[in-house]
Amino acid sequence: RSLIALGVLRTAFSTCAGFDCSRGPVVTPSKPSQPAELRKRAAERRQTSIYLRRHRGREKMSWPLPEDEDERMSTLRSLELLDTPRHQEFERITALCATALNVPICLVSLVDERRQWFLSNRGLGDTRETGREIAFCAHSIMPDAATRVHKEIMVVRDALADDRFKDSALVQGWPHIRFYAGAPLLVGGENGIKRAIGTLCVIDTAIEHGGTGARTEDGWGVREKQILLDFGALLTGAIEARQQARIAMTVAKTDYISCTAHDIRTPVACFQMSLELLAGSQLTDEQREYVEHAQQSVEVMTETVDRAIETARAQRGARPAQARQESVSVRALLGKIDFLTRSLSKERPELRFQVAEDIPDAIETDGTLVWRILMNYVTNALKAAVRPGAAPGSPAVDVRITRVRANATGVSPSQVCTTLLCRAGAIAAAKRGGAISEEVATDVVGLAPTARPDEWLKIVVEDSGPGVDATLRHRLFNAFVQAQGAKEGTGLGLFAVKQCASLLSGACGARFKNSEQPAKRARTGMFQ
Repeated sequence: RSLIALGVLRTAFSTCAGFDCSRGPVVTPSKPSQPAELRKRAAERRQTSIYLRRHRGREKMSWPLPEDEDERMSTLRSLELLDTPRHQEFERITALCATALNVPICLVSLVDERRQWFLSNRGLGDTRETGREIAFCAHSIMPDAATRVHKEIMVVRDALADDRFKDSALVQGWPHIRFYAGAPLLVGGENGIKRAIGTLCVIDTAIEHGGTGARTEDGWGVREKQILLDFGALLTGAIEARQQARIAMTVAKTDYISCTAHDIRTPVACFQMSLELLAGSQLTDEQREYVEHAQQSVEVMTETVDRAIETARAQRGARPAQARQESVSVRALLGKIDFLTRSLSKERPELRFQVAEDIPDAIETDGTLVWRILMNYVTNALKAAVRPGAAPGSPAVDVRITRVRANATGVSPSQVCTTLLCRAGAIAAAKRGGAISEEVATDVVGLAPTARPDEWLKIVVEDSGPGVDATLRHRLFNAFVQAQGAKEGTGLGLFAVKQCASLLSGACGARFKNSEQPAKRARTGMFQ
């Protein structure tokens, strides 16, 4: 039988030197020297990695899915642990666990949508993730089919004898898994329900590859299971403590901003009244232009102060303000943004506006909320367009506004469906066997669609900047999140966009375009 999972096919690698292509790695009788053994293992890791890169996507991607997968993923992402640097507190736990249970490999595996990502890795070198389709831990997080209760520990005593894993690349190839035991990590989400975000697992490898092979009852009994459970509880406690500390820090930052905003509200109001008096006096045309610039800036400052206070109240659990219904000219808002951003910087990147012809002169919505959305999107994009790594040529920002119809499952026309309102439905369907596009997989969306058919205003702001690091994409609309290298701002702009979109019963998100040139990014908002 060819080892399809490992990729030791005659076409998978350019050479099979040192391998029997029908049986896998050849084991030499004599014990090699330590450097030679290390080189051999490194070669096996490289070959397995090459296979996974070349063949991932050619095979059918499938894995078991819990019934609460969407809620589980929401809990996992709220922890903000994915794609972070190594944490010493977690590394110490896996090191102690591996020593206590006498295993070569101990992992903290977080099960993401299409991968398992290693928060801590003891024994697999620099490997940080594998595909979810080959992950043992994807099975460990599944509750019992009959009771719907998570098993305390999933044990695979001999991976070669288990139909689920015997053909896995991780069994037939490096690291040659023979024994596996994983304890699900149950962490509480927003509603307090504990969900399995991943596992603490221990692994033993084949005897010929330095391990002790499969384990019998004598080799893995009640004592070992209890040790693994205890370390799992310790790890869960560390994750929850970190989350509580992060929440406390966010609340402290929000309170500080709220207090500062409250303190400057009165001076700003006095300044605004002084400008109004000055505008009513006799001025030259040049002086009047300066006063108008100052008035617009103070207007933006007043609105920012008021919304900062509202944000703090919302963070504290207060009932959010309601959106108003008023006649708003979108074209006038764009002109105001163009005027204001030009006056703030003479070296502003080119700002290009495209408004569809079917957008009426006036729409019924909350003008202040739409203004905040546009202003935050545009100023964010203008700053990104001039960062190092931006696309060659003159920096530019495009703002496009169109009109679309939407319902509970998507928007029309269909090509915009995968990026916003129907994302919830599209991804849910894809998780259950449908096709999923790369755009959907990397989409970041702040809100779910409304259930009522309606017309929507779609706003797209696209910049020529260097893009956003993958580690930030799922957190982009959270408070105090900033792109790497950003030296100004507070990280609250896109968080404010999400709040405004929520009040307008809309959605917001970001698309990331991959190309040979630095990736452009487009921020999209869709509102009633």
